[in-house]
Amino acid sequence: MIEVERMLNVLILRHEKGYNQFELAFLLGQRDLYIRDAEDPNKKLTYSVAATNQFRQIFGSGIQTIVPNVNQAPTYSTRILQATDEAGRNLYRADKKVGNGKWKSLISFGEEPKDLLLPSNSTITSEQIQSWVDEKYEGNYFYFPKTALKIFKDCEGHFNEPIRPIFLAEDLQSYTIKKKAPRLIKLRDKFNSWDVFAKETNDKTAFLKVKIERFVGSDDPGLVECVFTDTKGKQHIFQERWKAFTDIPIDAKSRLPVWGVVACLVTGRHKIKHPITGKEVKAAKISTQAHWGMNTIKGLNEFEVFDDMVMA
Repeated sequence: MIEVERMLNVLILRHEKGYNQFELAFLLGQRDLYIRDAEDPNKKLTYSVAATNQFRQIFGSGIQTIVPNVNQAPTYSTRILQATDEAGRNLYRADKKVGNGKWKSLISFGEEPKDLLLPSNSTITSEQIQSWVDEKYEGNYFYFPKTALKIFKDCEGHFNEPIRPIFLAEDLQSYTIKKKAPRLIKLRDKFNSWDVFAKETNDKTAFLKVKIERFVGSDDPGLVECVFTDTKGKQHIFQERWKAFTDIPIDAKSRLPVWGVVACLVTGRHKIKHPITGKEVKAAKISTQAHWGMNTIKGLNEFEVFDDMVMA
């Protein structure tokens, strides 16, 4: 019941924001039908803790508006009724009853078309958003991978008012549909289980996740050490100025470590036994020389890493 309540809370919040199912899935960095499936009472997909944290950012709301309070007084009950329309599509209505009171309709829902425009306070057009995306594409904005939510928040910040996620998704697609670099590519951040967007200047760009651990010396105050561990448990170190790994400003007073990335080329994938668990896992062979010409402090640039550390 808690998962159903959470689903209904998110459903109500997205309707208040004017986001359709596709738009919310886009902001979460998930497949197009993710929200549709999560809102289908006949399916078993439920929202993860990570998704709940993303909802808080998307809706600008506290955890109490998303996760139900099971100790609420007076107690209440929720039911979901199902019907079928003439086209054979399932329609649902959620009702709520407080204490011994009467059942009251909470919200009606069902499968939504991708291009559905729910009522919204946004006055920004798709053309305005396209101009913003064009400007960012021509600059260095997409040099580092960014989530749809980060791009969305930056775009809203530029216009200083709400925008429709579907317009942003369509305008980004004008660059992702290109067959060859230069273009925008959509990669999967398997570590966080969401999609990211980045500018690809050479074909087959991927990104290795690294940790920016510390600033090095005082001669160059921007010099940092970034580390990652290969499948053998060996730690490797890059030393470059922090701007080589992230576009989020950091300095000696920043709380470290923080995540950064290094562009790489995936030269192969295979399965190995995890050295600790013994379970079969995916590994990737990569070269960090191929795109950004990055070498470790020992001059190495070819590695075998766990596949979930590579955005590709």
